[in-house]
Amino acid sequence: MMDLVILYLLAVIQPFIFSAIISILYSVKKLPGYLSVFSLIMSTISSAYILYSIIEKSLNGVLSISQFSNISFSLSFFVDSYTGVMMVLVSFLSLVIAIYSLYYMDGDEGYGRYFAYFTFFVGSMLLVVSADNLLLLFLGWEGTGLASYALIGHWRHDEKERMIGEEGRVVANTPMFSYPSVSGLRALLFTRVPDILMLIGIFAVYAYTGTFEISNIFITKAQFLLELARTGMLLPIMFLLSIGALAKSAQFPFHEWLVTAMTGPTPVSALIHAATMVKAGVYYMVR
Repeated sequence: MMDLVILYLLAVIQPFIFSAIISILYSVKKLPGYLSVFSLIMSTISSAYILYSIIEKSLNGVLSISQFSNISFSLSFFVDSYTGVMMVLVSFLSLVIAIYSLYYMDGDEGYGRYFAYFTFFVGSMLLVVSADNLLLLFLGWEGTGLASYALIGHWRHDEKERMIGEEGRVVANTPMFSYPSVSGLRALLFTRVPDILMLIGIFAVYAYTGTFEISNIFITKAQFLLELARTGMLLPIMFLLSIGALAKSAQFPFHEWLVTAMTGPTPVSALIHAATMVKAGVYYMVR
């Protein structure tokens, strides 16, 4: 059990620590990039060993590292094959993109800042795919949103060559061009409002079940669903919990943020739009 605790801390919590370290040492030439890659190597190896342990020992449960009874909050993680596969997928793809970023971002004035947010994003995604506690999952959820805002708007000085589209072109009163700072803010706003509704849905679930732990909700799911249906709250809570996933995965009508998100560096597009972030909504709905 202790081995699993260490592995989960190395895989999920460690990237946040390295992100903070990179934020302090951001100006030390190429060190931020190497620190980020080293962090993701540790996450990938730890995630792979977690998946191996789950398969070898047929593990299927929850690992609770600490419990805060006064606020019904626990640092708990799923230990099952679904979580293991997603952790390996997120960490490995992010590692490959980070290695590519070493060369792509070389010489960029925001080199250190880029890798600080990059590493923070990966930690947040790993938190989303492993957390058993809904509040912990939501913290990771918001972390991906914050990091995506910073990464999409990385070239915040809005040089003309960083713009996408044709400047001045307007179709149906809608500008057909965007600058990085605007695109980053747009992504933030398009996902924040649905996230607030999602948080309301999480607290509504807590009001009916008395717990934030997804595993505990599963145990009483039949009684929980019947109670929601009896009180007419089944559809409203389903809507509240689903809308955040729709926005994060850029589904209609929240797809507009993705259209202009390509103003960020190319590795950001690979990380956020192709590899991981848009999968967060899919994972959340399946879970």
